[in-house]
Amino acid sequence: MKKLAESVIKSLVRSPLTILVWLFILGLGVMSYLFTEHLIFEQKERVKIDTEVSAKGLVKVVNHYLSYHRLMLESLAEHHRDRLFTLASKGGYPFDLEAISSEIDQLFPDAVQFAIINHQGESVIGSSGLHIGKSCQLDIEHHVVKNNILPAQIKVHQQKDGKVHYDMVHVLHMGHDRAAIFISFSLTPFRHLMEGFSNSEIEFSLVNRDSVFHWLVPIKRDVKPLLQTEELVEGDLLLELDLLGSGLRVIGSVKPGVFADYALKVRLIVATIFIILVILLSLLLRYLNKAERARKMIEENSVQDALFNAGPTVLFKTSLYPVRRIQYVSPNISQLIGRSSQQVLALIDYDKIVFEGDLSLVEVSLETALEKRLAETTLEYRLNHVETGAYWVSDVTHILYDDSGEAVGLQSYVTSINAQKSVEQGALALIDDAPDAMAVTDKEGAIIRINNAFEALFEYRREELVGHSIEICIDESSRELFQTFNAVVMMENAHSKIVLGQDAPVLAITKSAKTLQVEVSLSGIHAVTGELSMVHTIRDVSMQLRIKEQMLIAQENAEKLAKARSRFVATMSHEIRTPLNGILGMSHLLAATSLTKTQQGYLDAIEYSGQALLTIINGILDFAKLDEGAVSLKLSPFDLAQTIQDSLKMLSTQADDRCVRLHYDGPETGCLVMGDAGKVQQILINLVGNAIKFSHGTRVEVILKALGQATDEAGRASYVIEVEDFGVGIDPKSIETLFDSFTQADESSTRSHGGTGLGLAITKQLVALMEGEVTVTSARGKGSVFRVELPFKRVNNLPEALPFPQSSQPQLMALEEVRPLKHQVVLLVEDNEINQKVIVAFLERLGAQVDVAVNGVEGLSFWHTNMSKYSLVLMDCEMPVMDGYEATVIIRREEQVIGLAQDKTPIIALTANAMHEDKQRCYDVGMSDFISKPIIVDEFNRVVLYWANQQKAPSSVD
Repeated sequence: MKKLAESVIKSLVRSPLTILVWLFILGLGVMSYLFTEHLIFEQKERVKIDTEVSAKGLVKVVNHYLSYHRLMLESLAEHHRDRLFTLASKGGYPFDLEAISSEIDQLFPDAVQFAIINHQGESVIGSSGLHIGKSCQLDIEHHVVKNNILPAQIKVHQQKDGKVHYDMVHVLHMGHDRAAIFISFSLTPFRHLMEGFSNSEIEFSLVNRDSVFHWLVPIKRDVKPLLQTEELVEGDLLLELDLLGSGLRVIGSVKPGVFADYALKVRLIVATIFIILVILLSLLLRYLNKAERARKMIEENSVQDALFNAGPTVLFKTSLYPVRRIQYVSPNISQLIGRSSQQVLALIDYDKIVFEGDLSLVEVSLETALEKRLAETTLEYRLNHVETGAYWVSDVTHILYDDSGEAVGLQSYVTSINAQKSVEQGALALIDDAPDAMAVTDKEGAIIRINNAFEALFEYRREELVGHSIEICIDESSRELFQTFNAVVMMENAHSKIVLGQDAPVLAITKSAKTLQVEVSLSGIHAVTGELSMVHTIRDVSMQLRIKEQMLIAQENAEKLAKARSRFVATMSHEIRTPLNGILGMSHLLAATSLTKTQQGYLDAIEYSGQALLTIINGILDFAKLDEGAVSLKLSPFDLAQTIQDSLKMLSTQADDRCVRLHYDGPETGCLVMGDAGKVQQILINLVGNAIKFSHGTRVEVILKALGQATDEAGRASYVIEVEDFGVGIDPKSIETLFDSFTQADESSTRSHGGTGLGLAITKQLVALMEGEVTVTSARGKGSVFRVELPFKRVNNLPEALPFPQSSQPQLMALEEVRPLKHQVVLLVEDNEINQKVIVAFLERLGAQVDVAVNGVEGLSFWHTNMSKYSLVLMDCEMPVMDGYEATVIIRREEQVIGLAQDKTPIIALTANAMHEDKQRCYDVGMSDFISKPIIVDEFNRVVLYWANQQKAPSSVD
């Protein structure tokens, strides 16, 4: 620090220019002081002028106020002259005094008290609580008796309670007789005036000089010193004015601290400006000195440039304090680190070109040499090369000392050794950088070398292991096995390689006594000298084993989660389908009644909403089934072209509602293939329905094309179905996630299109199930094209198609007329009251008589009592007390006991559980068929009529 200060002082006084600059700064400081004092003086003068102007205005206002009081007092006295003389002579009436008192209250709101004075100066009568002090009484006698020609006068008095007031007396003459009126006034109005004219710098006060300079308002300090001096200092008097020749005076004074605050602010501002100027001048001077030194250095270094530019050695000259500053570098530095000499000098600090990992090594080496006062020090380290990064050099540094023996600089000769170091380190990098832990031992097992991975795995440093046996890292339980196979490799003279730990576990032990399960590879190598060495490659397999265990646990958890999710979906489906069955069933029954047009509209809305909800539920179930792999293909011959056209007919009503035209382009018939027609139809309904939803007022085209006659290994040909719409299109960012579950292209809160986002996800899974591919292309505002490519095996003909009802209403009307279940009895076991009403109505339309039980126990009771008369049992699966599964098992068991196993009563499941495993469970417990809720009337009629007709109608019905 001392050396740094000395160097700064030397630099500041080394030239005449420096001395001139310091003289200029001194003069600037004197001018700043004089300027500050001038500003303070000007401020005092300004405050004095402001005080004079304000004081004169204040005195004028106060005098006007007092003149008004005097004039009004004189007018009051003259107005009541007779009354005053009468009252002064102790005559008159009370209303005379009240009249005078009333006018005093009106004219003088600040009046404290008043009195009527006789010719001897005595108060005869006055206001309530009248009190006239001795001093005040003397002033009254002076005005009334001795100075009978004086007008009303102003006097200030202080009462015993400390309150101050001023008095006015007006004397009336009538011949030789005289009377007077006396009024005392509060000083509050004067206080308000004093405070109103005061400001942040000046304060005004009212003073009574006759009372030893006692303050009146509003100042609360002794004003006598202020009146005795004329100097303009803080808190001193600035102005003194009399009020109408009375004993009252107005004084103005500077508030304490005003001038001091102003002076402090001015001095701070000027001092700040002065310091900034000094800093700027110092920087300028520093820059000029630096430029001069640089010029001299260039002249000195020109000879050294010529000497070192052609050689491999680079010369550095650096300082020592406060940092190792680069003073000179030879031009050939560019060959060493890829930077020019100008670029290196711009870095200033030599440490900035040293590789960060070697910086501490360089600093320690230099400090050691300085402590030992060496003439030179040699060191190998790395510099930062612009292109290759770390660059090895050899540095021979000479330490320069001054006459007193103090080190003043460094002169370094730096030469490249990067090529030699690269060869040396390359040989070791193969082992050191290996990902597995490696150790080289001699034939006795003593460690010769280990790599970085070995250090990290076993927590040892290299110096701790070199020379020790490799068995220090092998657990005792595995040492015998390790020694056996090590001996085998040695015996076979390095021609074999043995891997331990694959069949039987090998345990290693770290420095911290932590055990690891490892694989050890043993192999022998011959050194250049001919001696045999062993290479041990050790790999930690503990993590792989733990991962394998965790994967098994994760797989089990995933299976449990899938089952729980499947159960959850089934439960939610049951809970939603049960009330939905009542809604759709009742709406179906209501549709068959006589309705007004408005009622029919309401009913259509209910039917539409119910069907929409059912579509959503079916979509979720389909997705769940596909997700858990519970869906399989039902292969049968069908006409692909006809299936597409049938699908479009099913969607025609939806298209008409959206003003969308459906167009099919492809063969009408004859496209006979083997596949799952239902799954193909579901794909088409999803894609075309989605296109209709986003194509209001436009058209949707469906195109069917066969891709030539080529077939795959299974003998299948590819068919392409394209669904093109001309609607809003899809944002390119949304296409990537379009087929994800519960994802929609428009996910904003204001989206105008409904849906769960499952249609396209289900479509993709169905296409994948059929080993096909689905893609989409779209442009915002121009529409979208969904392309489905499916492989099918072609067939020559189709089996005869079964009749399929197209409309439930005509069929229902026909069944109502025929009543095919007339004289038959059906047992309905259902706990939901609404569903009871719906199903009973459906059965009664078919002509059946219905017995209703609310749970399995009651259903068994009905069956035990009337089993012979029931043609059919409709059994709900989920019920309180006893569910339908248990009731069915009991019925089937009892039928077998009583010999009715071959002639058992059909039991049809009625359930809102629509999963595949639910249907299979119904069959497993002995149910004959399955009807899911919400009930589809056509399906219900078909199943009921089929199983009811399997039974012979009873001879009679009770």
